[in-house]
This record gives sequence, C-alpha cells and structure tokens, in this order.
Amino acid sequence: MFEIKYEIFEDDVDELRELDVLTFDKEYNQIYGLFTLNVGGHNFIPYPPDNIPLSTKRIYSELILTHFKLLNDVVTLLDYHNYIALKYIENNSSWLELKIKNDLIKVTKRDCEIGSSLNSLICIEDKFLRGAMYGSFHDIPIIKEQFTNEINNKTKMFIEEIKSINPIILKSIFFKSLLERQG
Repeated sequence: MFEIKYEIFEDDVDELRELDVLTFDKEYNQIYGLFTLNVGGHNFIPYPPDNIPLSTKRIYSELILTHFKLLNDVVTLLDYHNYIALKYIENNSSWLELKIKNDLIKVTKRDCEIGSSLNSLICIEDKFLRGAMYGSFHDIPIIKEQFTNEINNKTKMFIEEIKSINPIILKSIFFKSLLERQG
C-alpha cells in the first residue's frame, strides 16, 4: 500500500484566494500544510492525528508544492533507473529508498547524513546509502503502477484544489514544472 496524504492549512487557503501571481512568486513560492507518504501503514513524514487544532497542526508544516515536484521527478526517473533515493527535505538524514525490479518497488526508510558529496534531494546511486541504518520500515513491496498512479492522481487533485482556490497561482513559475509533468 502506498498513499499520499496532504492538507493545505485552512487559514492559508483564505490568504491564497487573494494573491496575484507576482505576489505569490515574490513572497510565497510555496504551499504549506500537512503532507506524508504512507508506505505499508508507516508514515515516512510525521503526520498529526485527525481533529487537532490548527495551531498544533502547524508544528507538522510541510512544503507541499516541493514534495509534489520531487515525487513527480521520481516518477520520471523510474523509467530509467532501478534505484532511487529521495531525501526528506525537512531534516538531514531521512531518505525514502526505492529499489525497482520489473513492476515492483521495494520501499525502505533509511537514515543517513550525506555531506557535501551529494547536492541533490534525489539520488540514483546506491553507493551513497550503503551501510545506512534502516528506519521504521524496510523493503515494503509496492506495485510500480500503483506508486506512479498515486503520485499522478494526488498531483492532479492538488492542482485542481489550487485551481479552485485561486487559478491565477497556477501561472506561477513555481508550478511550471508540475503542470508540464501533468500535461
């Protein structure tokens, strides 16, 4: 099982409704809220329980737009590589490791700090995480098609949600690559 869960903070929605694209590009360039990848019942990124106050939810604030961009980059890379590791952008050591074999992906959370030898949030060489400690889940099998469908479907859902809030924001340079990928 692989599921993306996200929620745009409700008070941010009101702010986003009023923005023009220039202000979004200059001052915002991001959509904040809750975000996680649920892999076989394990959350890769901490996600709060339901029905907690917004003030508490803010502790779990994530860069939703950036997460979707990175996941869409991963989907593109799946056709060309049999190994991909995606770094969690909010800390120095958490990685989502994907080992692809035919139509199956084995997903593992790895914990490893990689210094300046890697300047990217996506790694396609397994040598960087060799010997890294395993996190809360290891080798959870996910069907490649289910993985890509979930990313594609939730990305479309996210774009539609932004479109319903304020379609002008989608003209931002920060949405460009995401919109191109979704075609």
